[in-house]
Amino acid sequence: MDRRKFLAGAAGALASGGVPVRAATDSPFAYGIASGDSTATSVVIWTAIDGGGGGHLEWRVRGADDGSLIRSGVASVSAEGGRTAHVLVDGLEADRAYHYEFVHRGVVSTVGRTRTLPAQGRRPVRFAVFSCSRYSSGWFHAYRHAAEDRSIDFALHLGDYIYEGGNAPDGQARIHHPDHELFTLGDYRARHAQHKADPDLQALHAAMPMLAIWDDHEFADDASRDGSHTSRPAFWTQRAIAARQAYFEWMPMLPNATGGLWRSKRIGDLADLYLLDTRIEGRADQLSPDDAAFRSAERDMLGPAQERWLSRSLASPAKPWTVMLSSVIFSQIVWPDSVRAHFGGSGPAWGQQLLEKRIADSTLGAGNPDAWDGYPAAQKRLMGMLSDRSGRALILSGDTHSSWSFHLPGKESAPIGWEIGVPSVTTEASLDALSGSPEDIEALFRNRNPLMDYLHASARGYVVVEIDEAAAQIEWRYVSSVTAQEPTWRVGKRLRFPAR
Repeated sequence: MDRRKFLAGAAGALASGGVPVRAATDSPFAYGIASGDSTATSVVIWTAIDGGGGGHLEWRVRGADDGSLIRSGVASVSAEGGRTAHVLVDGLEADRAYHYEFVHRGVVSTVGRTRTLPAQGRRPVRFAVFSCSRYSSGWFHAYRHAAEDRSIDFALHLGDYIYEGGNAPDGQARIHHPDHELFTLGDYRARHAQHKADPDLQALHAAMPMLAIWDDHEFADDASRDGSHTSRPAFWTQRAIAARQAYFEWMPMLPNATGGLWRSKRIGDLADLYLLDTRIEGRADQLSPDDAAFRSAERDMLGPAQERWLSRSLASPAKPWTVMLSSVIFSQIVWPDSVRAHFGGSGPAWGQQLLEKRIADSTLGAGNPDAWDGYPAAQKRLMGMLSDRSGRALILSGDTHSSWSFHLPGKESAPIGWEIGVPSVTTEASLDALSGSPEDIEALFRNRNPLMDYLHASARGYVVVEIDEAAAQIEWRYVSSVTAQEPTWRVGKRLRFPAR
């Protein structure tokens, strides 16, 4: 049986060790349940009600080990809030797993599993890290694969959780809804709802809590603080407000105290986790590397308020690991002109065009002006902050749809840390335009990029990161196809980075 046609209800599935599938089609919980934004004492649990203007629903949180009722209450949903419900469940025990569920008009949702962060100690923590999940590009196999790995504690999403574009004329695995580019609040809500109705994404959200940041496609292509090339400046503020509202409605998290995204999490005595907004909060418009203002210290990536917060936070005593989520690549990449000899791969037509631009921009000193590379003064300031820390840094970044690893050079011979570039869940990569073996392509890039430790140009999948007081262990997991119903999986690469 095709598992995507098996939409039977799965209440209690997690309690019996299974992975839940989408609720029955007559259930009000057609968009599943989710949890996230964990701290040592709290989590946010989320759901959305299908149909109707709103109402009330009950929620319950139980201990995962003994089933004891820990917290319960009533939440409200309304049309004004997108028919979504967020409950901040606090007063919980640190580093403990919980089950949760919702009840609406006598119908019980799928049972979800969540957990709090450690408050102290240095026990190992495992993350599944995702980026760039275009619905129309294929099935979300990566989400289900991670959901079935019960050793993973938390999911991290580095942005492009949804894509705002419309449907292409051909070559799509699935059809976007709405079928046009998103501009209004109703548009963005509908696209988020389409994603949340996907059974593989529902399985992930029900299996573990998620900590997430956004990138451009939750708003518009190549978005910045002041606009996008697909929005007139006069219209951008209205569009950005709509996209932001829909994001916070449909994700299992709450805005920070300023109404924004960025925040930090303490993982016991092992690590500090920083979730950055590298897209909307303060990013200046992208410039060509030959623009006179390109290297200006005034060109922000984070914005003054976020950068001051980060600087103060990083000045505090360091734990063994400083883990940072960035929606875009931090390290500088030189895109070698030698890859032209490999043009002719199976990727989309735009891939070769983008590679030509990357090669040209590299000759001007910044291979990707949309990444940290395009904001050299801000990049240098953050590198300085990390260099002054006594622990090791681990930057997890998305956006390119390919897999990367770089070491971050320190003032002495040993690196201050490493950057891990995460492959896309489904979205095509510009490097798909290249023919030849992955090893050949990697060799071309590493020849021009001495800080690069690894590259796989065109595999889809996700990354598992485990950190403990001795090391960070990185595992890239690749799927054979995002358009096949039942793909196979392989481990593409394992790397181990020592703590200080």
